Order: sequence, then C-alpha cells, then structure tokens
Amino acid sequence: MYMYLLTASRRKIINELKDYFGMHPIYNKLEIQDAYAYEERPQFGMVVQSTSATKIQLSPDNFVGTIVSHVALAKEMTKPSRAIEWVIEDSQNLDNLVAQGMYYVEVVEVGEQYKVEVDQVLEIDQEILVDDADGSETTLNLQYEPLPGTLQLFVNDPIEKVEGTHWSLDEKQITLLQPLNVHDQLFAEYRTHTSTVGPFEIIPNTANKEIIPGVVVCFGNQLILGDRQIVMVKNEREPMAYEYGGKWEISFSLDVISRDPIQRDEIIDEAIKCLWIYKKEHLDLIGFFIQDVAPSGMSVEDYDPNSNEMYYRGTVDLTILTDWRMATPLFNTIKAIGYTDMTEYNVLSDEDCVDVPYNIRLVGPGDPVLLDPNGRRLNKNYEYII
Repeated sequence: MYMYLLTASRRKIINELKDYFGMHPIYNKLEIQDAYAYEERPQFGMVVQSTSATKIQLSPDNFVGTIVSHVALAKEMTKPSRAIEWVIEDSQNLDNLVAQGMYYVEVVEVGEQYKVEVDQVLEIDQEILVDDADGSETTLNLQYEPLPGTLQLFVNDPIEKVEGTHWSLDEKQITLLQPLNVHDQLFAEYRTHTSTVGPFEIIPNTANKEIIPGVVVCFGNQLILGDRQIVMVKNEREPMAYEYGGKWEISFSLDVISRDPIQRDEIIDEAIKCLWIYKKEHLDLIGFFIQDVAPSGMSVEDYDPNSNEMYYRGTVDLTILTDWRMATPLFNTIKAIGYTDMTEYNVLSDEDCVDVPYNIRLVGPGDPVLLDPNGRRLNKNYEYII
C-alpha cells in the first residue's frame, strides 16, 4: 500500500521547498524543517506543520478496480511483512523483466546499513517433456529439480496425471507408472529454487530498481531484521490484485520566521509561488493536488528582550488533496479440474460429501499446493460447507 498522509506529505512539501529555495540567489540558505528544533535561533527559517486531515471516501467499500500487471506484492504469513510498501512495473526496463516466479525479499542487515537478499523461486510453465508420444516412454528428465509438492503433469494440456498413480519423481527424473497413448503430449508445471542473490544495500523510504530487474520495489522505514515478503512476477500481464483507495484532504501551516519584516514577506511570497506556480503541475501528476495556498497572519515577538530586537512571524495556510491505495493480491490460480461421476453420491448427505475425492489444484505464493483457498469443500449443490 502507499499513502500520502501526514508524515509522507509533510516530507514531500519540505523537499519541494528545499529544492526551490536551494536555487534562490538570496534565500538559498533558508532553514526548512518540520519542527522547532533549531540548535541556534536562525536569522530566517521556515517550519512546516500539519494541522488536520479529513478522509474522503470515494465508494462504500473503497474499491477502485482490478490491477492488471506483471507484478504484485504478497505477504509471508509467518513474517511481519512491513519492509516493502509497494511494487510496480518498471516501465523503462520491461525488456529485462526477470523470469516468471516468486522472489522472496528478506532483510538481512539493519542499523548503520540496510541490506536485503532475494531468493529466486521460478515458476516453470508448460515445460514440454514429450511432444509426440509413441507409447514406449518410461523415464523423463526435468530441466530443474521441483520444490516438493509443486510438480504437476498434464497430458494434452487439460488432463492432469496423478502422482503415485501415473508417475513418480526422484529429484529431476520422472518415472511413468502408466504408458502414454500414441501422439500424446506431456507437459510439466512446477516451482524450483534457482539461487539467492545479494546482499543489496537499500535506503529506507526509497524506491529500488536494482534488486529485481524490471520491478520497482519501494521500501518504507519499517525494516526489521529477518522480515520477508514475496514479489510475484508473471510473464504476461494478468489480474494480480484488487485495489482499494481514496483520498485525504490535509491542511498544513508554513510558519516563516525572520529578523526583518520585508525579508519575512519575501519568503512568504516565494513559498506561495513555489507551491502554486512552479511545483503545482509536477505535484498534480503524482497525485498530490494543491487545492489552496494563502498567507493567513503576521505577528511579532521578542528575539532578545534585553536589546529590544524582534522576531517577525508569518503563516501560510496550505490545503492539499492526496491519494491512498492498498492492493490485495489475488493468490490462487486453478491449474486443473478433475471430473467425478456424482451419480453414486447424490444420495449422500452434505456431511458425507465432504469425503468425496476431488482434485482441484490451487497454487498460491505462500504454500506450494492448496486444496482450497479457505480450506473448505463444496457440497453437491456447490455450496460451501462451513
């Protein structure tokens, strides 16, 4: 998920103001920060403070739509899964997108430096073992060694062969327990661990394009040693997640302080020009909409009571409209469906139907093989048995 709320929005405003004033010929040394934490009282400065925020709901359940993409982010169920905030395609590097699979990103060092490693688990899709069978095939070799429980064999694409009945596996070698028919095609689909790459040095609150080529991975500031998340990558774009989102209306005050009233007014003018004219179009493009910016009040206070020197203050009120988004990954994919003659089971009760064998295979990123996304069976009327 990503969210321009108080901290992220304030940091963005400060960075944009620093970028603008850093090129100003007079005020390029203006101190801009988010709290009154000056070690020494400056001659002039600016403090950005958030004052309030209001949530704007765009739909009853905040549903935005379905993300069709090459990539999605999933949690490791046994880990906090907080290191990565979001992932998107790297549109400038899709030609070098990594192979289809799951990439486990694990935090391996925190402190003075932050580092991650990436475990690469590839999804092998329709590896052809036999293109045109003659019926004499008994042993076949896979390109990689499958992870336990992930290998599936299909004859002529839609029909799945069952382990222990039709075939057995020893490392990369498959032994067929029943012969293929003449002209059959045999395909294999499985997952395999290829390598662990890294460690890569990362920076909190920064996007990274290096650790997984073709994917932009954005790290937050909740980097915990041992934390792990899964970046799912597909060769073709497909529905990867449901997106929920909305907007926040946030108010800020920009407090300007100066030893000179004319200097104070000039800094206020420049801050308004920065946000309303020079930076507005750029900020609008990234979903950071400036709705209003205006000076709101001036005041005077003592700088040094002994010398009667004064501090001149001014305030700029800023109202912005920002986005928040959260993606819920679509974990499971139906890989094969087995058909069962239900005639003999029609007289059974729903409770007895629980034990009726079936072989719908659902493969998700967290577990190698899942029988059902919720651990439930269907009754004979195709209703869930709770």
